[in-house]
Amino acid sequence: MPNIYDEFSKWLKGDEQRFCDEVMGDIEVYIKIRYNDEIDLIYSFHRTVDGEIVAGEDLKYQALYYRPEDKLYDVQYKLHYRLRDFAELERGCETERVEFEKYVRERVEQIVSQYSDSIVVDDEARKRVERYERDIDEAARKIYLNETDAEFSYKCEYSVEQFEKYLIKYISEREKIIRSVVEEYHEKRKDEIRDDIIHNILTKERLELYKQGKDKQIEIVKKIIDSIPQDCRTVNVTTVIDGKELTFKTEASELRRDCKSTYSTWYIKTPDREDYERLYGRCSGYKPEDITKITFSRKTLYEREEKQNA
Repeated sequence: MPNIYDEFSKWLKGDEQRFCDEVMGDIEVYIKIRYNDEIDLIYSFHRTVDGEIVAGEDLKYQALYYRPEDKLYDVQYKLHYRLRDFAELERGCETERVEFEKYVRERVEQIVSQYSDSIVVDDEARKRVERYERDIDEAARKIYLNETDAEFSYKCEYSVEQFEKYLIKYISEREKIIRSVVEEYHEKRKDEIRDDIIHNILTKERLELYKQGKDKQIEIVKKIIDSIPQDCRTVNVTTVIDGKELTFKTEASELRRDCKSTYSTWYIKTPDREDYERLYGRCSGYKPEDITKITFSRKTLYEREEKQNA
């Protein structure tokens, strides 16, 4: 006895307009509506055994059938649920949407790469992106501290809304619709793209300053981060604040992060935290430059250079 998928597949390829699927006394009627020579739209409605359509039921879209590939696209829940045991059907059109976004992003990036190197960062450009100063510094710090890879080329962040409206053209006229969307996206966002490129250039400039040791605070932070092995869970930290010295145990993860102001005392182990609060005050964090030594299992991992405290 043929299974439902064999019968349904035969119907898709044939000339019959209707296909009836009976389950537990109920009948789902599928209808093919020709969109063009290559595409059929599949709809359905529900009816009872006596042939009457259930009150209030309208035609419901179920899928798109592309004849040249003998493939169903954008399969909706009801049809997917009925055929899932017989065929590897993807519900909806997520694969096509992801693929479409990928192609558009790549094309836009190719266009931008042809002129990005010629953009000059003059005073006017720097003033225009002043509002991104914090983002620029944050990006440079993350690269310098090895929290992220150095990537200064433009990255397109295009995402499509209501991909279903593009699906038919994407299936049948892929190159045409991709080119159209790419051109429209690039034209609308030319100024935004230019600012992104300037942002990358200024981030690279800031990174070079850090590499040259022009910022002593982040240089100390980097030395601390680089000194602590990944397998360390806790370390012993010695600090000197206002001439008062204390050694305490804290979680190593707190010292492996970027620190622009102070490290948290929350991660100091009890009763060391109580000693810390008695000596330095409650809720008083410690700065990277306050740390004179970090040790682990009697091994010195980090030791502050005297000139850092000069």
